Amino acid sequence: MSEVLKKYKEKTEYLQHVVRAYQDLATALLNHFKKHVEGDEQLLKSITTLATKVKDAENIFQVQQIHKTFLSLNKKIDAHIAETLTKNKGNDSGGFFSSIGALFGDKGTEAKAPPEETRKPGEGITLVDKTSKALAPYILLLDEFSRGALLLADEREPFYAKLRAKRSKKFDKLSEADVESIRRSLYNFFTNKANEAGTVEHEREELKKIISSLTTYIQSLSLSSQSFGAKLDIYAKKIETATSLEEIKLLKRGIMTETMEIQKVNHAVLEKLQEADRNLDKAGNTIAHLEKELRMAREEQWVDEQTGIYNRAYFDERFKEAVTAFKANKKQCSLLIVDIDDFKTFNDTYGQHAGDQVLRVLAGIIKETVKASETVARFGGEEFAVILYEIAQDKDFKIAEEIRRNIMAHEFVAKDKTINVTASIGIAEFSDSDNVNRLIGRASKALAEAQNKGHNQTARILA
Repeated sequence: MSEVLKKYKEKTEYLQHVVRAYQDLATALLNHFKKHVEGDEQLLKSITTLATKVKDAENIFQVQQIHKTFLSLNKKIDAHIAETLTKNKGNDSGGFFSSIGALFGDKGTEAKAPPEETRKPGEGITLVDKTSKALAPYILLLDEFSRGALLLADEREPFYAKLRAKRSKKFDKLSEADVESIRRSLYNFFTNKANEAGTVEHEREELKKIISSLTTYIQSLSLSSQSFGAKLDIYAKKIETATSLEEIKLLKRGIMTETMEIQKVNHAVLEKLQEADRNLDKAGNTIAHLEKELRMAREEQWVDEQTGIYNRAYFDERFKEAVTAFKANKKQCSLLIVDIDDFKTFNDTYGQHAGDQVLRVLAGIIKETVKASETVARFGGEEFAVILYEIAQDKDFKIAEEIRRNIMAHEFVAKDKTINVTASIGIAEFSDSDNVNRLIGRASKALAEAQNKGHNQTARILA
């Protein structure tokens, strides 16, 4: 099992543990409270209703909502118990009782301190026997919440060592300052966990938007994409049950991988997904991050580092698709192979750095000359390949000549000299009898003919 999956599994188990622990603790505490509010029908009804919601809770998000109700009800019960205790002489729990109550909600009104005879100088507050029973559920809940915090927290957390030490002593002789310190630590820790849960919910909604958009675009293309659609359905279901940021990250990677797969199948899908990426950019930072990851993955796989245009592997994929599409729809396509004239001599004369600059500039000139929908790639060495889609008859020759003239017109500077570079171009039109190898062979033969004419020429060989 990978380290990422291991951490994800641990986080999931922790969150489920918190849900179960909260259900057990809240149920036990609510049952205990029933004994202290006997005679108050309204409080009894509220406790019963909340107990049902606690029992039915299934995930951390439901617990988070239930806990808000619990805090509100706890304040009322706390006030009821405090009022009952003050009516019984000698049963005043003092400021310690209020501080313990504040662990699980806002601080209540300040109560009177315990009698001085129960407190020794320099020592913490010792529980009075008559209040021990009332405070017992709070100490129990404090212990369980502390256990959960120690389970979920990193040992490097500033509160970790002190809380573990207090818990090992069963929270004996806690002072008001101790309780306040523990209250702040637990509140901040579980608030951060709640914020993480909120982030997961936000991420979930953004990923659902991505799934919806991708599904819409795939359906609009009327492609045979049942497998991809089924996988999107699976991811949509997993998104609904995601409970941690690690799980969200795994789902993002999975969606990115599946999107890459469908891009390899059909060039039209790639264009639509790129359009979808631009539209989804408005959805927020989450989608922007996914687009960045997807773009980086594409560049690593398909882009030639030296020139910044597509590499030979990308060309081979697109060229196979173009040949297949031509045989299906009979819409004319052409292949151009562009070769820099005497490039080896240029490199030997002006150096490799100058040669690399020429390659980058010529790649840019070719891309700017043709339409954005055409495929421009580095074919190998100083050669470039261009696939012209759905081109009118003889228009390929005009485009090739425009590329050749634009290259010839550009002035390079090397060793304080202004230099013009030229290129030769071979053209091969698609025909019914062609396959990938025949087309490349014919374009290469046309290129050789252009070079034999004295370079800086364009030549075409018909099928």
